[in-house]
Amino acid sequence: MSAIFVLFSVSILLVILFLLLIRVKELKDTIFISHASPEDNIFAAWLATKLELCGYKVWIDLNNLNPSVDFWETIDKTIRENAVKFIFVASKASCDPQRDGVKKELAVADRLKRKTPNFILPVRIDNVPFDDFPIEILRLNAIDFSFDWAKGLDEVIKHLSEENIPKPNNTNQSQFYVD
Repeated sequence: MSAIFVLFSVSILLVILFLLLIRVKELKDTIFISHASPEDNIFAAWLATKLELCGYKVWIDLNNLNPSVDFWETIDKTIRENAVKFIFVASKASCDPQRDGVKKELAVADRLKRKTPNFILPVRIDNVPFDDFPIEILRLNAIDFSFDWAKGLDEVIKHLSEENIPKPNNTNQSQFYVD
């Protein structure tokens, strides 16, 4: 009887370990920054730099799109499979209804928001009226960077900390160094 109990216990432990290994692979650790390019590139690179220096893993198109690959497939896959947080840079350029790229990114993020509350974090960087925000973020509170980037950054970092967003990059290095 005790041999069966030991075998059963070992089997249960193996199943638990297997499930934990699968879960570890599923953990998302990347902050995706969506912005209008090229209009918002300077801000987006600055924000990515600051977040990376704080230890966060950041994906931004300026440095993460390889030549000769399907960029939309890369963006879609990154948002769906790796992003733990989606930062939408709200500006006159990104909120322009004629902009196609940021609208596609936001549509993917909006679908994921249904499964992951607080997935989308809008940050406002200029005087775009809040009423002009895309419908996907119209009812979300935005962090306002339009008057003070440093204050906005403090609010983003506080929010990420409260949301327990992982910090896989503890090297205090960045791929941008924009200040």
